[in-house]
Amino acid sequence: MKIKIALSLFSLLLAGFAAWGADGWKLVWSDEFNRDGPPDPSNWDYERGFVRNRELQWYQPENAYCSNGLLILEARREHKSNPDYDAASTGSPRRWKTSRQWINYTSASLTTRHLHEFKYGKVELRARINTQSGSWPSFWMHCADRPGVGWPARGEIDIMEYYAGQIRANMAYGMKEKPNGQPRPSPLPVWAATPGPMPSTFGRWNGMPPTLICWWMVNS
Repeated sequence: MKIKIALSLFSLLLAGFAAWGADGWKLVWSDEFNRDGPPDPSNWDYERGFVRNRELQWYQPENAYCSNGLLILEARREHKSNPDYDAASTGSPRRWKTSRQWINYTSASLTTRHLHEFKYGKVELRARINTQSGSWPSFWMHCADRPGVGWPARGEIDIMEYYAGQIRANMAYGMKEKPNGQPRPSPLPVWAATPGPMPSTFGRWNGMPPTLICWWMVNS
């Protein structure tokens, strides 16, 4: 028997980007999710499969949908086979994506990669996040693709992430070497706060790349 338990990680009202000009801020891109069904493919693409951090969830487009002016990202407990499973990789930590025979949790991760890229300006998100134990909702930016430059050297800005009981903002940058020669990030924690009853309220998060970094979090 297949069991599905849905947990809303994100309920998004607005995502947008504004540029600063002589007359102040000017909106250059936004999505208000006012069309029911899948997210607009001209704005959003999907990550798929097991992606990073040895996390338990399998990313798939089916867990993201628009309804009543909201973009909903759901985490679901469901059991199915891993299409990338390779028995030969069992026991290999570096091949964790293919060593798992089963998928036990699914979720969704959306990206604007290759669809919208901005250099200067302000990005804003209004969202309601779930703060139950085990969830890790986040809103973050990567540098556009640069040949020969990988993460973390090309940088990362976490405008918002809920992790281990706190809402946080971080930057990852630079390149340091582990003993085995693999790069690791130099994190810069910006702030962390313990949230109240966030699932019932919407917060507004803003970030300004790349030379002056500012964060705002306002419940609204």
